Amino acid sequence: GSRYEMVNKLLDIALRSPQVQVLPAIAEAAAWLEVAISLDEKLDNSPSMKKNLGLAYMNIVRSNESHFPIVEDMFGSIHNETEHVWVGPNDEDWKAWATKQWQRSWGEFLDMSSAREEADYQSVKQIYDTVMKSSRERPHQK
Repeated sequence: GSRYEMVNKLLDIALRSPQVQVLPAIAEAAAWLEVAISLDEKLDNSPSMKKNLGLAYMNIVRSNESHFPIVEDMFGSIHNETEHVWVGPNDEDWKAWATKQWQRSWGEFLDMSSAREEADYQSVKQIYDTVMKSSRERPHQK
């Protein structure tokens, strides 16, 4: 409930922020969404969570900033299922990593039968299919 709404509110603020450097806020929002999803099965099955997570990763990919923020410092000694997700930026090109995370998140969103009830399902599907087609990968068939 309220934690989910707060994280989505943070993402919304980060995406609308007039600041030049919004990448740290977007990365932090994505990290918290990943943690919430990993700790709550209901959220893991929520189309809105997958859609918003994909939106966060899409904005990470689109960022013009040159350095990815060190998000894992935010979690300190917390070890959970999302830990592997945040190792990626340190070991590979972070835009390629964020692209894979976007593809995973929106792919999972589009695979959910309940996602079709989301108001912007068709917009998400169109963006996903266009990107996947342009990257010479097979478009989502559902």
